[in-house]
Amino acid sequence: MKKFLAIVLALCMTFALAACGGDNNEVNDGSTPTDLNATPAPVTPTPDPEPISELSINGADLIKGGQLTGFGYRGFTYADGTLTIDSVTVESSSSSAPLISFSGGDLEIVVVGDCSLTASEGRLVISGGEGDNLTITGDGTLTINATGAAAIDVSGEVNVSCALTVTGEPACTSASAAAGEGYTLTVSEDSATLTVAANA
Repeated sequence: MKKFLAIVLALCMTFALAACGGDNNEVNDGSTPTDLNATPAPVTPTPDPEPISELSINGADLIKGGQLTGFGYRGFTYADGTLTIDSVTVESSSSSAPLISFSGGDLEIVVVGDCSLTASEGRLVISGGEGDNLTITGDGTLTINATGAAAIDVSGEVNVSCALTVTGEPACTSASAAAGEGYTLTVSEDSATLTVAANA
């Protein structure tokens, strides 16, 4: 009887080893059938890059590295390369950053209502990156004032189709400044004041 039980036990162990695949040199990595059948977690796609690489308002980054940061600034709305400013009066609060700073592409500013942007103590109001162009349009009016610095410092072109008054030291440094159709641009002799007005 003992011999019979020993043979049955040996057969059971042989079948058990065969069922487990004990001789195929597989390594158990700790995966379970549930792990192997699980659906992988969805990957969040990277949003399409913005038309400009960087945009900050009074030191707050709206765009960083070509991507929207999710931050906003009251009275300023950005979408697809266009910054809309709506009935705002803003004084620069940063110790060194321009009130509006952009780079890595051209920026259009659309003015709605009466808007005023002021910077003091040598701060720029609007600053663009190397070769970037600035366009200012809209039905509103925009007043820009800087003390001890250029009010608008853009190395590319500045084109304005909006009621605009700029004062600074100088008012604007750019490759060229021009008024759009239906507007006239005037610069004072000392370059400290630039105005754009609709033709009568």
